[in-house]
Amino acid sequence: MPSSRPKMSKTGSKMSKTRSKLKHSSDSGISSSLPPMPPKYRQYPPMTVIPEKEKRNDSPVFTNIMERLKEVPTRIKEAPPKKFGKFGAVLAVGGAAFGWIIFPYVLYRSLTGVMNLEPGGEVYEKWKVVPFALDFNMYIFNVTNPDEVMNGAKPILQQVGPYRYEEWKTKEGIVDDPANDEMTYSNVNTFYFKKQETLPLTGDELVTIPHLPMMVSNAGTKITKYDCRVCD
Repeated sequence: MPSSRPKMSKTGSKMSKTRSKLKHSSDSGISSSLPPMPPKYRQYPPMTVIPEKEKRNDSPVFTNIMERLKEVPTRIKEAPPKKFGKFGAVLAVGGAAFGWIIFPYVLYRSLTGVMNLEPGGEVYEKWKVVPFALDFNMYIFNVTNPDEVMNGAKPILQQVGPYRYEEWKTKEGIVDDPANDEMTYSNVNTFYFKKQETLPLTGDELVTIPHLPMMVSNAGTKITKYDCRVCD
C-alpha cells in the first residue's frame, strides 16, 4: 500500500512556489501601481489647541479682575473698624426700611393691580363667570319602611347615589358702587346632570324621603293639643 508522504510533499512544493511568486511580485514594484489612499483615510497633522488657562490669561480684563480679587483679603485686613461699623449700620437701616416700608408698599400695589375688579378686565371676567366647572355629587336616603315610620317605628334608610352633576357658578345683576368701593350681585349656580357618569342610576328612581315641613307641623299640632288638654 503506497504511503501518502509524497503527495504531501508535492502539495507543499506548490504552496512554496505560490508564496515565492507572491513575494517576487511584491518585490518587483507592483504595489507602486496601486491607487492612492482615499482622502478620508489620510493622516493630517494634529491641531494645536490653546489651553483654557492661556486663553483666560491673555484677556487683560480677566487679569485685572483676578488681581483685584486677590487684593480683597488684604484690603479687608487693612481697613479700619469704623468702616465696617458704618457699613453694617447702613446695611441694617436699609434692610429695615426695605422690610417695613418698601416691600409692603410694593406688595400692596402688586396685589391691588392684579385683584382690582374693574369691568372689562381679565380678573373681572373670571370673577363674574368661573371659567371651569365644579363636580357636584348628590346622595338621597330612601326610607324603606314608611308605613312603620308613620306608626312610630324607627326608619330604615338606604343610601342611593351618587347622582353626578356639573356645576357652573356665575354672578348676575352686578351693581358697582365706586364711591363706597362696593359691588352688589346675585350668585347663580347652574347644574347639568351627567348621565353617563351616574350610571347605572338614571334619575328616574322612586324614593321615599321625610317631608320635614309636614313632620314639624304635625309635631306642633300634637303639642298644641296636649297643652290645651293640660290647661283644661
